[in-house]
Amino acid sequence: MSRKITLESGSEVKNVEDTGDCDPKSYDSWKQYYVGESECEWPEHCRIIRCMEKAEHGAHVKCKGKRGVWILPMCPTHNNPYNEEWMTANAGTTVVEVKKIDSICG
Repeated sequence: MSRKITLESGSEVKNVEDTGDCDPKSYDSWKQYYVGESECEWPEHCRIIRCMEKAEHGAHVKCKGKRGVWILPMCPTHNNPYNEEWMTANAGTTVVEVKKIDSICG
């Protein structure tokens, strides 16, 4: 079971570059990985504050002040390789850590 954390109010996340060609080893998608490893339901909306777009992607993000790479439910607009800004996540959002052993890239 992967490590999961719940983000506090004001927590910031940022897209991780060059993860678009990475797939989870034991799941068919990053959405399934998130649900399976977090034991949480997939949220309807993107977890970036004030975004009401549909959460379609399990985005690879960095969490400010935390080590590692995490999966966060996001809309296509926020899960964009050209988006290099820190974004505030909704308080209470669960993120799930991705370890290199859980991912196939290339």
